[in-house]
Formats: sequence, C-alpha cells, structure tokens
Amino acid sequence: MVKKRLFLEKINKAIGEYSPEDYLISIDNHSIRIDALEVHQ
Repeated sequence: MVKKRLFLEKINKAIGEYSPEDYLISIDNHSIRIDALEVHQ
C-alpha cells in the first residue's frame, strides 16, 4: 500500500506540469492507466 502511494506521488510529480483536472489515473489490479482528458501542447 505504501509502495503504491509513493508510486502515485511519482506519477503526479511527473505529470505535474498539467493541472490535476487534465488527467485521470485509474488502477485496476496491477495495471495503471493514465487517461488525458485534455491535451495541451
């Protein structure tokens, strides 16, 4: 559980340039999907 939280914090930091509303992280068992709700370029 702690490992998963640390991993999520790393992901959040990695995509921290985007506002939190721009992406959705869904965890299903061991697979993690990051869906971009809106792409900024």
